[in-house]
Amino acid sequence: MRYSKQRALLLDLLKAHHDHPTADILYHELRNIMPSVSLGTVYRNLNQLADCGQILRIGTKGSERYDAALHPHDHIQCTVCGGVFDCPPNLYTIDGNAVCDATGFQLTSCKLILKGVCPHCQKNSSDPAQAVSK
Repeated sequence: MRYSKQRALLLDLLKAHHDHPTADILYHELRNIMPSVSLGTVYRNLNQLADCGQILRIGTKGSERYDAALHPHDHIQCTVCGGVFDCPPNLYTIDGNAVCDATGFQLTSCKLILKGVCPHCQKNSSDPAQAVSK
């Protein structure tokens, strides 16, 4: 992939995030540095970075989010605010052999997105039971 100033700045912005931003969030931040950049340029560069393995693309309900952390890890998404966060490793195990036996698949990889209500949304809800049920 050839060097691109927009791509390099976009990658730097993403590396500074730990909250898995959307393309729209990154676009608005990049516009502060480079006012002439278009949303299409941001999407194109994010897709190129993800396709070549320099960033992770996290498909979530509503919009894709991006992650510059390439180490193996999973994510947890808040069903209220939509935020995506890293899930601490070693909290659970997946029995790959059982999955293969039950489905006939030969596993090549596993990416997991857990869902729940983040502490911030729980705290800000007037009815915690309602926040959890959303």
